This record gives sequence, structure tokens and C-alpha cells, in this order.
Amino acid sequence: MDSLATLNYPAWGYGIRYDYGIFKQLIKNGNQVEIPDFWLSNGNPWEIERVDVEYKVRFYGKVKKSIDSKGIERSSWEDCETIIARAYDTPIPGYATFNTIGLRLWKSLPLNEFDFYAFNRG
Repeated sequence: MDSLATLNYPAWGYGIRYDYGIFKQLIKNGNQVEIPDFWLSNGNPWEIERVDVEYKVRFYGKVKKSIDSKGIERSSWEDCETIIARAYDTPIPGYATFNTIGLRLWKSLPLNEFDFYAFNRG
């Protein structure tokens, strides 16, 4: 991304904003072990949380088709799981240029904080 900015190309990068890095490696009792890398535990000062840029994303479910009163076929997505995708923008400045491009990462958030119905079902 920084090479694109340095070469003055207009570009945007997109990806997923993971809460954890791949992993940290430690040596315990002479063995290598992997533990979660909480790389965002103190936040990221370079990113801009875009609470105004959110989209619902649906998974699973099924499509139900019906015919309305005017004879037009309608489709609806039912029995799906829905999350919220929120944008986080990071400016990427080029070297020895005034060009800056953007990196947009998407974080997934629950549509509802806690599903007591699912919890009670086990």
C-alpha cells in the first residue's frame, strides 16, 4: 500500500479487521506454544472508526419466493444470521510525496448483543 502511495497511484485497500493477530509464540517448559495476540487491546491510534459506515451482512438461511398482488415475484431472505460490518479507515502516506491513500478494514459486530433464546436452548 505504501508503494502505491509513494508512486502517486490513487488506490484503496480493503480487508478484515481482526481483533487478534495470528498468534504469539512463547517457550514454556522447553516447548513452543502459541497464544492469542491481542494486538488491538490498547486500540490503534492511526485508524478512524467509521460508525457512519455500517452494513448488515446475512449468513445461512433460505430464500422464500412469493407473488405479490400485482403478479410480481418477490424474494425474501429468511431464517438467517445477521451481523453488522463496520468500517475502520487508516491513511497510508507515501514517501517523499503528498499522496495518501486509504486502507479500509471491516469489523464484524453482533446485531444483538446477546441471544438469550439461543443461550437457553443450550
